[in-house]
Amino acid sequence: MGMHVAGIFGDGMVLQRDQINQIWGIEPKKDHVTVTLDGKGYSAEVREKRFRVSIDPHEVATGLVLRVEGSDSIEIRDVAFGDVFLLAGQSNMELPVCRVLDESADEIVRANDPLIRQYRLTPQYVFGDAMEADLPSSRWTGAIPGEIDEMSAAGYFFAVKMREKLNVPIGLILNAQGGASIEAWMPEDSLGEFCDCEKELAAFRAPGSLEAFLEERETRIAVWYAGIEAEGRAIMAGEIPEAAKEILLPQVFEGPDGEPFSGSAWFYKEITLEEEPSGEALLYAGELIDSDVTYINGVQVGETGYRYPPRKYFFDASILRKGKNLIAIRLVTENDFGGFIPEHPYYLSVGGQRIEISGTWFFAYEKRAATRGVEGFLAQKLPSGLFRASILPLLGLRFRGALWYQGESNAGAPERYEEKFAIMVSKWRSALGFEIPIVVVELADYLDPQAGAGEGWASIQEQQLRAPETVSSCGVVSAKDLGAPYELHPQRKKELGERLAAESLRLLS
Repeated sequence: MGMHVAGIFGDGMVLQRDQINQIWGIEPKKDHVTVTLDGKGYSAEVREKRFRVSIDPHEVATGLVLRVEGSDSIEIRDVAFGDVFLLAGQSNMELPVCRVLDESADEIVRANDPLIRQYRLTPQYVFGDAMEADLPSSRWTGAIPGEIDEMSAAGYFFAVKMREKLNVPIGLILNAQGGASIEAWMPEDSLGEFCDCEKELAAFRAPGSLEAFLEERETRIAVWYAGIEAEGRAIMAGEIPEAAKEILLPQVFEGPDGEPFSGSAWFYKEITLEEEPSGEALLYAGELIDSDVTYINGVQVGETGYRYPPRKYFFDASILRKGKNLIAIRLVTENDFGGFIPEHPYYLSVGGQRIEISGTWFFAYEKRAATRGVEGFLAQKLPSGLFRASILPLLGLRFRGALWYQGESNAGAPERYEEKFAIMVSKWRSALGFEIPIVVVELADYLDPQAGAGEGWASIQEQQLRAPETVSSCGVVSAKDLGAPYELHPQRKKELGERLAAESLRLLS
């Protein structure tokens, strides 16, 4: 591989205005690298094939070209200087714009601001002592049609308000990871009193060991799913079996008939259309536990491989017909608990009609699994993983502030969360070399469909509210009122983004 820069340095990038920033990468052949920006040149030595070039503070600007010269020449276009914010935490920070259309479709459809830009940092986990994580190559995308869909929803609405108030380009570094624990964002040397890092990480120290583990796990998952396949799916999708039983939906359960069940089952709803349908139709089948394949009149209209996304299946209305129509959902339950989560939309929309599909359904078992599903595993829960993969690789860049939306994954063991948070922020600041201001989100209220209200969740909320008492340059906003029962990923991210902007502006004033 020839000379290259870290993956964050690409066309459309935003660097922090009025601060020294560094450009770095790999140069295998030359002993010096030069960076040219806005008529000024900067250079640095190459040491062990790596280089870091510091560039002077720059005022607000757009449309600049940055060139890196060594054994190759790299040109980075449309560079901007503005305010850059780090977006960290887990899935509610990560949740993309395309997942909040129920609440904010009008604003998103109108969005067209190329000076709100996002870099998505996908972590490259390393746990060996001599190993370093790199920043992956990823496009900077703008808040413009065709690019905005995967932008952090909270981040986008935050950036809109910051643009209004500051009138500068806004760069978002999105490195949140769904399911991440707070321990993952802390260095190993700070975790000794909180967890046994060595026990948890020993299997992943060697190069390639995590990748091999994940590959083997994916194989086991595929084998488990193959074990619940049954012949005759087309028949099951097209008609209600004679042995089917009634069930009221939505509800969650240990097996539709009350007996613990892991495997596949079918759920049926017959609806009647008074007019011949045409155009586009939408089946909104709420949220399901765990995965589904959904059919209408024997034709597949959608499929989702895991629990959390809303089931919004758009399809051509030609599948439908005047008179009776059959919705059939093949639901896979992995761990003796599944169903249709209440307090979510369940309807069919076509030709101006909205037909509610809650109420009486029929169900029939397809195939019981020999075992429960493969035990869950998330690399982003491993202690220190995200500190090494998503914080240390950013050293050399400056940020105006950070937003932190995390805590869901720690609700099962909330003890000393605020201590961990204070240590985490201290370690970030020490590593980055400056006191980055940070705004914390208090979690939205939530009822687990299986366990109901949890004391751990409330404890996390309380500790988050106290964060400014122990962490300097820290603010907190509440999302407590922005959710709904059983809604782990609240869609009201516009209101949250506006609150985050207001608190950030207060902190930065």
